Amino acid sequence: MLRRALDDPELRALHETATWEVVSKTWRERICTEQDAQVFSEGRGWTSQLVWSLSGLDAAHQVLSSVVSRAQPIDEVIASMALYDRVDELPAALAAAVGSERFGSVNAAFERLRPGFDGPDWMSDNRGWLARGMVNGEIDAVRLWLGMGTQVAELLAGLPSFAKSTSCPSRIGYLDDLTSVFRAPPVVVNPMAAKLLEDRARRPATGAGGTADGVRQPATEGDEGVPDLAVPEVEIGDPMAELEELVGLAPVKEQVRRLVAELRAEQLRTQAGMPPSERSRHMVFTGNPGTAKTTVARLLARIYAQLGVLAHGHLIEVGRADLVGEFIGQTAPRTTARFNQAIGGVLFIDEAYSLVPADSFRDFGHEAVATLLKLMEDRRDEVVVIVAGYPREMQRFVESNPGVASRFPTTIGFADYSPDELWAIFRLYAAKAGFSLLDGVETSFRRLVPDPRPEAFGNGRFVRNVFEDAVTRQALRITAMTDPIAEVVTQLRPEDLPESTSPTGRNDGTGLYL
Repeated sequence: MLRRALDDPELRALHETATWEVVSKTWRERICTEQDAQVFSEGRGWTSQLVWSLSGLDAAHQVLSSVVSRAQPIDEVIASMALYDRVDELPAALAAAVGSERFGSVNAAFERLRPGFDGPDWMSDNRGWLARGMVNGEIDAVRLWLGMGTQVAELLAGLPSFAKSTSCPSRIGYLDDLTSVFRAPPVVVNPMAAKLLEDRARRPATGAGGTADGVRQPATEGDEGVPDLAVPEVEIGDPMAELEELVGLAPVKEQVRRLVAELRAEQLRTQAGMPPSERSRHMVFTGNPGTAKTTVARLLARIYAQLGVLAHGHLIEVGRADLVGEFIGQTAPRTTARFNQAIGGVLFIDEAYSLVPADSFRDFGHEAVATLLKLMEDRRDEVVVIVAGYPREMQRFVESNPGVASRFPTTIGFADYSPDELWAIFRLYAAKAGFSLLDGVETSFRRLVPDPRPEAFGNGRFVRNVFEDAVTRQALRITAMTDPIAEVVTQLRPEDLPESTSPTGRNDGTGLYL
């Protein structure tokens, strides 16, 4: 392309005299041919690059969705990438690339998923889904998905000014695959995508079967509606150290230390020839939202794996909708599937009291509880079940079935954070995001902490809500300035904090302290 420009007297003269805008437009419209764009799609502009990347992502997603269950719709994937990178608005280039109808679909998913979007959980689910695709033999589709997905995410996060870059999708362990993707001969109408779809069309359909590794299980009678499940990857690390680093939670940390001491003592007794204890390890977590129940459960799963009590150390978080079917015969298989997914780890049932609605004895939730109790007894050494929710409602849950109380001997209460602890969490969010806090921010924050606390106070969610609101208000302030200096850009001032906010934090995303 450069040689053609240098060899053409007209083009060479244009480069010597024209403005950069004219030169750039000339390269996009005259110098970069369709054949050039096959290997250099960005040569025709970022919209052309986005078209090329999306065609590859669409094709790979279509192939993977045909062999791996529980696929997120592709327009939701695109929206989730943007939300993961904290994109405020989808770039106009996306509308130009996909057309108004599809752009509307992606934007609707973007707005629908924004409240409560949990980036780390989405990333974990997405990586697990891709891993199941590799196990099913679709490594080329996974390579293409990762390569094209990275380019799409980069353009969503960066356009129009490329002031920020993407941090998704997860590319850990796939560096060689990504290198292969970027070395392949691409085209705006992506040749890899076309070949992949063509090869797939020539192959016989494989149906819904698969391996026993949690990829896809053959459907059995009565299992309609039961999702295919996979076990997420877990890095054990040093969970006890991570627990100690959490703000507050002194009584919870002490109870976890006691649980660890009991397990270690049990192992020593067994080695000394004493009979093993029959004590159940299942437990109840009680507390308001945002008090780190899920976080502690996740750490506890890794602690138990580190001690050799659990084989894997993963956590499967479920609610009523994951366990209870809509029709007769669906609940027991669905509950069993989720329990099996948690084997080797922790099954965390949030708002467990919703399984047994008050004054509703015919509700299918009772069948879910009965199924769980039998599985907990039959496979007590393979899974730890933790049920969680508000204290009063969890008391009703424990009393709803005679077998519940005996199988959940341990209850850990999560108290609301004190004002000092809430402020410490706010400072942690600010430091992690790279902000410095000016004098007066603490006073403005403490003014927002309700006293007395309302029922279902949001705790960590409340803090996250205040922090994100402050970041938004700071963005409005600094973008109204002319060339603000870096020191100003990285500061949060008292006036950046909102005048009021929801004490429950229901409109924000979920973070570390949930």
